[in-house]
Amino acid sequence: MPPDRPLQPLRLSPAQRAAAAFGPVLVVLVFGALAYRGAEREDEGRAAVDARHQVIEALQAAVMHAVDSETAQRGFLLTGRDDYLRAYGGGRAALDVELDSVRRLTAGDPSQQARLDSLEVALDNKFDELEETVALRRAGRATEALEVVAAGRGKAEMDRARRLADDMRRAEERELDGLEKAEASYSGRLIAILGIGTVVAAVLSLLMNGVLERYGRSQARFSAEVERANRLLEEQHAELEAQNEQLSAQSAELVVRTDAAEAANLAKARFLAAMSHDLRTPLNAIGGYVDLLEMGVRGPVNDAQASDLRRIRHSSRRLLAMINDILGFARIEAGHVEVRPEAVPLEAAVREMESSFLPQAAERGLEYAFVPGADGVRVHADPEKMQQVLLNLVTNAIKFTEPGGRVTLGYEAAGDAVLIHVRDTGRGIAPDKLPGIFEPFVQVDRERTDTAHQGVGLGLAISRELARAMGGELTAQSEPGAGSTFTLRLLRAHADSPLPRIESPR
Repeated sequence: MPPDRPLQPLRLSPAQRAAAAFGPVLVVLVFGALAYRGAEREDEGRAAVDARHQVIEALQAAVMHAVDSETAQRGFLLTGRDDYLRAYGGGRAALDVELDSVRRLTAGDPSQQARLDSLEVALDNKFDELEETVALRRAGRATEALEVVAAGRGKAEMDRARRLADDMRRAEERELDGLEKAEASYSGRLIAILGIGTVVAAVLSLLMNGVLERYGRSQARFSAEVERANRLLEEQHAELEAQNEQLSAQSAELVVRTDAAEAANLAKARFLAAMSHDLRTPLNAIGGYVDLLEMGVRGPVNDAQASDLRRIRHSSRRLLAMINDILGFARIEAGHVEVRPEAVPLEAAVREMESSFLPQAAERGLEYAFVPGADGVRVHADPEKMQQVLLNLVTNAIKFTEPGGRVTLGYEAAGDAVLIHVRDTGRGIAPDKLPGIFEPFVQVDRERTDTAHQGVGLGLAISRELARAMGGELTAQSEPGAGSTFTLRLLRAHADSPLPRIESPR
């Protein structure tokens, strides 16, 4: 081996000395600036998300003000009492406040501004109709006021306003989705930048340490430089620990936000349940007064009035059915569904419920057929909830099948399960819409559905949740123009075996 040679001093050029002195500082400044920009970007993203939420809330409030004003107008037209107009008087002012807020928040989005222009026109037209009917009623021309309402101009404008508000809300939700994805992508890049910066700083520090080691003239100077390098590494380690603590704090904050979101969903479900209960009382009162008028308690009823009373009864029953759907879904959301399973004879259960939909099928001019499977098949289910699911599937099939079509209900055993099929020859469902039909408040092809058959889009969502609560599943297959098949899968109940336990869906 060659003999050890003493450490020779390393002579550095002015440029090298400047790099050794200022290189680490420059790295720290560059990556510090990137981290600061990342924090600013996070604040900007949070502000953008808040703005999108404010737009959605303002749109919902605007539609509710319009609905409240319409309700007040109807009450005044029916009773002539001015106290009904209190909500109507303040509704327009509150509506303008919400629309001004939406216009301010979407000032940088030309497409949303254009939709907002159309929405304001629709709402202006609706309020023109309201003011016209109120004025007629004040003038003692109640019949003319009701004729204006019956003409449907106000309803058409209100429907258009709802569609435009829904379009704007969906656009804002798409923006929210994009912002969240961008935030996730930017967070990943920021973490990568911080990691690279740490590695670069560490590598640069090691390189500088090597230069300083060679630069020392003695072992003492060499030891001092090594000690200095160690202190620098310890400081970097401390910085990394601080960053880890910050990340841990952010993770805890995300957990808190998740808990808050779950609490908000529970509060929403409770609110829907409470509101649905509160709405039933006036609807039942409406039905009661219709009965009194039809019986002639308030005096003779002519043919036109009898027709109007039938329409009122039909509309109140439709609204009550919607409220019942909302209440049922709210109960499911809140985890208040109670399942009482038993071994249900399938054919007898189907025959029992046929009387509920056969008149509707006959009225639509449809052929209905029940194709039973093997005799004596029993399923493990809550009989009432199973019939509710099947009744919803059959009535949907009747609703979306043109006169002259066919609706078939049948079942088949498949191992330890029973598959109950509801088939129709209706219009079918487009492939891009099929995955979303079981989502709450989704109504496929609403514009082609009669108003009398429209609901709130909860029937299939409730049916799927009830199927799962009974330990089963609900699926669908469809081909546009060729019809649809909905399949309820339930566990088969055997006479010689106990009923399996069903776990709570929530």
